[in-house]
Amino acid sequence: MLTFLGFAMVITFMFLIMTKRLSALIALILIPIIFALFGGFGPKIGPMMLEGITKLAPTGVMLMFYYVPSVDRAYTDIQTLETNVRFGMLISAYAEYSSHPSACLGLR
Repeated sequence: MLTFLGFAMVITFMFLIMTKRLSALIALILIPIIFALFGGFGPKIGPMMLEGITKLAPTGVMLMFYYVPSVDRAYTDIQTLETNVRFGMLISAYAEYSSHPSACLGLR
């Protein structure tokens, strides 16, 4: 049931964004909340959102100051983040590996 909800949510995202019925920002806010309520996770939505924000915020702050999304500089900027920023490699690894259990549990 949970896997079905996940696939249905992604398909709903794609449909609503590609047909321009919702903007990407609104769809990324509303659709997960609707599917979480439908899946019976209503009381857990707040703690799940807070956990996601606390895991991703350090990475977002680092990328905001040190990353330029261009073909010429993207790879070197990530290397700079991991080597020159204090605890950059640790924060980068934390953001990467914290998503692995979620992906594995979703594939069950």
